[in-house]
Amino acid sequence: MGDEGSQQPQAEPQAEPQGEADARQEPDYRALWEQAKADARKWEGRAKEANSKALDEASARLADVQAERDALAAEKERREAVERVAGATGVPASVVGSLSGASEEELTRQAEGVRDAMSAVAGRAYPQTRDRGETQAKAITADDIRAIKDPHERILMRARHRELFER
Repeated sequence: MGDEGSQQPQAEPQAEPQGEADARQEPDYRALWEQAKADARKWEGRAKEANSKALDEASARLADVQAERDALAAEKERREAVERVAGATGVPASVVGSLSGASEEELTRQAEGVRDAMSAVAGRAYPQTRDRGETQAKAITADDIRAIKDPHERILMRARHRELFER
């Protein structure tokens, strides 16, 4: 009897037809899990790639905006430095703006050089007079023109002042 009880449970599973055993057999959860993991990794990779592209585009735009901001800040700082140097040295801002100095100190040094050169040239171009140009020049006469020794110069002056020689 002990043998019969142990044989019956073994006989039943073997007696079932193969088609019914497959229908009742549970799915292979390990294979399903591996398939789900593979799909998740595939979609995760696609999402990372899309995020990476968006991040790269945003980073490039951010770099462009920062470069533009820095350029505008540098331009503003230079304009302010030019105004300060122009006020301190007396050189026109348009002249100081054309100088090549990168810092305010360099601009000041260059503007002082320009100012010195301008004052040296101005002294030669417009001579200082005692009366500061308040007196009028002596009117030229026909005798003054006749006293010119250079014949060419005398002819030019007679042509300019014809009214002195018309009678």
